[in-house]
This record gives sequence, C-alpha cells and structure tokens, in this order.
Amino acid sequence: MRSQTNFFTLLCLFALLVIAPLGCSDDSDATNNKRPQTPETCGNGQLDEGEVCDGEQLGGETCESQGATGGQLGCKSTCLGFELTQCSAPATCGDDTIQSPEVCDGSDLAGASCESLGFDRGTLTCANNCLEVNSSGCSYEGECQPTTCADVGAQCGSIDNGCGETLNCGGCDGDLSCGGSGEENICGATCPQGCPDGFSCNTLGVCTGDSDTIAVNMPTATVELVAQVDGQAPQPSSQCGSNTSYRLGYIKLVSISNGEEEEYDIPCNGSLEVAVPKDTYRVSIQGAHSTDLLRREFQTHANLVVDSDMTITANMPTATVQLVAQLNGQAPQPSSQCSGGDAYQLADITLVSLTNGEVEEYGVDCDGTLEVKIPKDTYRVSVEGRFSSDLLRRDFQTHANLVVDSDMTITANMPTATVQLVAQLNGQAPQPSSQCADDAYQLADITLTSLTNGEVKEYGVDCDGTLEVEIPKDTYRVSVEGRYSSDLLRRDFQTHANLVVDADMTITANMPTATVQLVAQLNGQAPQPSSQCADDAYQLADITLTSLTNGEVKEYGVDCAGTLEVEIPKDTYRVSVEGRYSSDLLRRDFQTHANLVVDADMTITANMPTATVQLVAQLNGQAPQPSSQCADDAYQLADITLTSLTNGEVKEYGVDCAGTLEVEIPKDTYRVSVEGRYSSDLLRRDFQTHANLVVDADMTITANMPTATVQLVAQLNGQAPQPSSQCADDAYQLADITLTSLTNGEVEEYGVDCDGTLEVEIPKDTYAVSIEGRSSSDLLRQEYLAIQRIELN
Repeated sequence: MRSQTNFFTLLCLFALLVIAPLGCSDDSDATNNKRPQTPETCGNGQLDEGEVCDGEQLGGETCESQGATGGQLGCKSTCLGFELTQCSAPATCGDDTIQSPEVCDGSDLAGASCESLGFDRGTLTCANNCLEVNSSGCSYEGECQPTTCADVGAQCGSIDNGCGETLNCGGCDGDLSCGGSGEENICGATCPQGCPDGFSCNTLGVCTGDSDTIAVNMPTATVELVAQVDGQAPQPSSQCGSNTSYRLGYIKLVSISNGEEEEYDIPCNGSLEVAVPKDTYRVSIQGAHSTDLLRREFQTHANLVVDSDMTITANMPTATVQLVAQLNGQAPQPSSQCSGGDAYQLADITLVSLTNGEVEEYGVDCDGTLEVKIPKDTYRVSVEGRFSSDLLRRDFQTHANLVVDSDMTITANMPTATVQLVAQLNGQAPQPSSQCADDAYQLADITLTSLTNGEVKEYGVDCDGTLEVEIPKDTYRVSVEGRYSSDLLRRDFQTHANLVVDADMTITANMPTATVQLVAQLNGQAPQPSSQCADDAYQLADITLTSLTNGEVKEYGVDCAGTLEVEIPKDTYRVSVEGRYSSDLLRRDFQTHANLVVDADMTITANMPTATVQLVAQLNGQAPQPSSQCADDAYQLADITLTSLTNGEVKEYGVDCAGTLEVEIPKDTYRVSVEGRYSSDLLRRDFQTHANLVVDADMTITANMPTATVQLVAQLNGQAPQPSSQCADDAYQLADITLTSLTNGEVEEYGVDCDGTLEVEIPKDTYAVSIEGRSSSDLLRQEYLAIQRIELN
C-alpha cells in the first residue's frame, strides 16, 4: 500500500512536469511534445499561471512541507517543480525501502522508470535525500542519451555526461578523497610513503599483504638550507665573524608526518648542506648572531615537500610597525612610576603569530607608543596596562587576525564599560553570614571569563551583594559562587553563557536552586551497607554530579540508608555512583545519567546495573602457557583491562594461571584489551581485542591476542645501512624500528641488529612504522615515519 501511494505521487509529478505543458503547446513534433515546456514568465521572480514556483517565490512551501526534516527549498530553473537537493534526508533514507515521507529509496523506485515518467529511455535513479527521483539519466527519442555516475562507476567528483553537460557524482566520506587511491572519480586514500615489498595500498590508505618481512626504508635527500631576511643574505653580527662557535641563526624542519623536529645551526655565511629524510616539512627560521635577522621563530613554509635534492630558502620578510596603546580611543594616563625611568612601561602589547603560535610581548613607552620591527605575518593583538593609572591590567584582545604585510601603525585600543555586579539566589539577595560584616570578607565571587581570549577575572562582591567595576567591553561567560553567605552555595554556577558587554550595564548573576533527594541503587534495589557503615563517619556510596554547563564536579556521600537530601543549582548534570562502605555496590564510578536536567525539586536515583562475566585470556585462539612463576597464587597469567566508553573508567583484572577470572561489572560498553604477565608466550603488549563491547547480561568475554612473526629490515635509500665501528659490539644496535598501534596507541621500539634485521613476534594489528639510526655511519638519527599505516592480518 505504501509503494502504491508513493507511485501515485510519482504519477502526479509526471503530470506536473510532462502532461500539463502539453495542453498549451502547439509544437507538432512528437519529440518536443513530450518535453516539459518552461513558461515564458519563468525567471521574473513572480508566481504566474502555470508555474509551481519562480526563483525565491515558493508559494509558501518549505523543505518541511515537502516531507524533509529541514534545509533550504529551491525552485527548478523551469519553474515547474521544487529543487530539493538542499533539503535534509529523512532518518530512514538509505535502507532501500520506501518509508513516508520518502518518494524513493536507493533501488526502490516504487515501480517508476524513465518510461513511466514520459521519457523514451534511460535509467531512473533516486536522489541522495530520497525526496525525489533523479531523471538526469533519462532522455527522449532523438536526444543524446546522458551517462549517469552509476553507468561509469564514478563515486565522486564531476564527469561529462556525454551530452555536453557536467554531472556531479558527490564527495567522499571520512579521510577518503576523490581519486585518493590513484583512480579518477573513485573514493580512496593514498599511502604517502608507499608500501614495502609484499604489501599494497588499499582504498583506505592502508598497506596490506601477507608477507612476513617488513622493509623499513628511510629515503633521504641532500638539501642546502639558505637563510634570508627580506630576500637578502642576513648580516652577521660582529660576534658571528669572530668566533666559529656562534651561529647566524637556526632553520627548523618539522615533519608533517610525525611531528619530528630537527633544528640546524646556520653558519655565518648563511647556508648549510644537510641530508634529511624525504618528507613534507614545516620550515621556520630564527635569527641568532645577526644584526637584522630577528630572534623570532618565523614560519617560511607550511608544508614543503622534499622528494629530491633541493635548496630550501628560509626567508623572513619584515615590516616596521608603530605600536600604539589606547584606552577608549585616547592615550592612557601614565602612573607616577611610569615617569621614573626606562625600567617601567605604560602597557604591554602582545603579538601572537596565527601561523605558528609564536608570542612576543612589547613594553610600550610611557607616551603610549613603540616602534618595532616584526616579521610580516598575521597576528592576534592584545593590550594590557602596566604602569598606567587608567589602562586596566587585563589582557584584552584588540585584533583577532591582523595582517601585517607592510610598514604600518597598530593601534591596540581597550574600550571599557562600568558595570554593576549583582549576586542573587533564586532571584533574591543572598543572606550574608555573620563573618560577612567584616570588610575583609565577601558575600560571593562573580567571575567573568572572556570568550575572546579566555582571560579570567574574579570579583569579590560586597556583603550587600553588589560591586561596581570597570571592565573591557567584551563577550563574557559569567558565573557566581557563594563565599561568606548562609544560603548562596559554594558552587561555581554559570549564569550567562555569552553575555555581550558593549555599554555600562548591570550584570545580575543569579543562582536558581532545587532540593533533590539522591538515592543509590544496585540493580534497582537498595545496596547492602557493610558492617563499617553503621558508623556515621562512613558513607554507603558516593553520588557525583558533574555540571555539563561548566564542568563543575561535586561529590556527595550518601548515608547508610542509601539516600541524601541536598540543595543544588538548577542545571544539567552527568550523574554517577560509586560504592564505598557497601558489601555489594561496586567501587566503580558508573555513569547513571548522561545529561539529567534538574529544573525543579526531584529525586535522582543513581542505579548501577551489574552483570557477572567470565574473563578469558587467549593467544591465537588458545589458552596461553603460564610461566614457571605463575604456579604461585600471587602471580597472574595476564591482565584484561576494561575501559568504559561511557565515562573512561579503567579497571584492570589479573587473570589467574588457568587463563580465566569471574568478576561482577557494571552493565556498560567497554574497550577490552589483554596483556601478558606471567606467561611464556602471551606478549607483554597491551592489545585491544574489542573496540566497543556491549555488556548487558551475564556473558563470557574472550580477550584473544592473534600474533604474527615478522622480519624487520632497516634500509637507507633501499639499501642496507652501514654499521658504525661500535656496532660490532653486541651491546649496540644499528637502528631502532618503532611500531605504534593505530588501534590503541601502544608503542614498541625494537633495536635492529647490525646486519639490519630482527625477527619479532607482534600482535596482528594496524601500525605506524618509523625508523631511526643508532650505531650507523649513514642512517640518520632522526625518527622517520616510513610506513604510515600497515595492517598485519
């Protein structure tokens, strides 16, 4: 019945697009009589007779009225139908079954075809949002037959439809890129460093194969590093010429692949020849003993590909800028100290490079100005008063991204407003405690956090609940916390998420509260208190409330009856429970509510459901062999670790020598890993066996570690590296080959023998593989990412 209804919808669409225009057409040609005729009035922006829509005139229709959940409805160029491509797809779209409000879904077209819509031939498809059919592959007799993306197997990008038009085949998901695997219009990924012999790059950018040898090669290039300032050779200082231990500057290469940094001392002649791994680098330069090359780290290349011998010119272009500090558009007033000598500055103006994060602070003279030379770059600029009687000692951002590409004046102006801070509790003035009568005490703290730069300022509010202060005009997060008050809670409570202060105003920081009954439960029942819990000094459980607004954490000790009444701010909380002095409630922090809204007095039941699980350790599907020490009960065969994916709680269980252990755990979703301890064959490597295991009932959890024996081979430019004279000694290794698990980040470093090889047993996993020379005369002592992703399966 559903399919019939949607097919009727398609027939109505056909009537609108094809049959209706025939009544007003006098064209006698059969081919043209079938084609929908665009009304002559189409395009004038008005809804005329014969038009469904025209430009932005949609007749009151929206994506929602067309069955979508949202998006922006458009009008087709013919004015005979709506353009739905920007409308959101229904949640059921993609399951190949039409469900309301879908018109089609994948291969389910409700029986429609090009022919049923009035075309003579072609292939009808369903639009990606399931809200309309795609007739771009349909044509009339005598017309060019257009090619569809499916016809040529195109997954992405643009193709020629064979009829003089371009067809968009969409984009790629995740890390995939169009043509990434080398095949045009196919989603894939590349293996940037290539794959070793016996492995090939799959469409996900992973080296896969069944070879038991992994050649880890470091290809190198000889590069000449050249330092420049404003396109010229920098001038060495007098020290640089008189002593060979001084350097003109430094050029740093940072590998984009693995973050490895190498800094090279540039001699006084301004250049240096070095061998580097072939890689993509971020390049920066900094002056040392030079009269014009600034002692600022300046990025000269964001991602420079070094794939052959080359010259790398690290040039620092500079500009002379006049820094000017201002307050409300006027020169700030210097304090009496500011006239006392050069050691005191009126203000600090800070420039933060948005290219590399380099921070430089300049002390502005007492007249409010300073001339400096800086690299041409894009900066975040802020000003802060120092020895000034009116410029606030607050770091205030004046420019978010100021481009300095020539000599210029940078005016760092701080506009201010006078605000009245008012603390409230449930809309009323809080009650001061007896101590608050003393001027040394404050009723509350009101904190203003700048959303522009994160600057935090805490103000102690007087015992009458108010305080007048001058602050920079900015956007703030506002919070209040009681101090010497008998009713305002000592909790940091956010009252405003993003308050714009652009004029003098009153800021009322009100804390609304609710009285809640906290109840601890285990499997829906009251937990059993331990014998110690009879003493009032002990608690049955801890119930923790974490504000999802500001991250504030408060832990409440629940009494031996399993309940506690408390007053808390009205907020949204993450709630967790953990046993303390209970004979059955587990001492595990277990999340019971992900986002509980507390907007009134209520009961919060923190229930921990549990399951009994049998933990089983295995190696290649078999029970591991215990070592001789494992016969002692004090030793464990293996550790099985369960990490809650809900709250990150980690619990490690020592599995006995038989390879099993029965435990009670909270019902949750876990990451499971196993690591050998007192076993003769189970590796001492933390290996992930389950990425997200749902435990919702009693069950057995088998943590199996599959392994492979591989031969690691170190290479330099495809050849065996040369061992140094030291390498003849067995205590030395030619190189280090490091395997980093891409599943759990586990890192293992292997020292390769002087013949350049090492046989190891490792878990079957996906790894990033890097190499670094040790006792070798030619293999560089730099960690080089040789294989980005290799899978052993």
